[in-house]
Amino acid sequence: MNKVLIKKIKEKNGLTFEQAKNIVKDVFDGILEEVENTGKFTIYNFGTFKKKEREARKQKINDKVYDVSARTTIGFRPSKTVVKIK
Repeated sequence: MNKVLIKKIKEKNGLTFEQAKNIVKDVFDGILEEVENTGKFTIYNFGTFKKKEREARKQKINDKVYDVSARTTIGFRPSKTVVKIK
């Protein structure tokens, strides 16, 4: 877990490290749960997390062919506000 984010939340809100850690964990667990249930989750002015289905495929590495199984991943598309940040 990102300790920098936890420390910022802790300092800004006068919480203990464990309380801030639990908040961060709950937020990310909530995002993952919503993506799993509905397929996407949008945070206004930040971006959208979206479930992606990857098809099975074959991959060639150094003249050897490997089977890569189908899988589900999560993609993120930043909002225009986030893209402007340099």
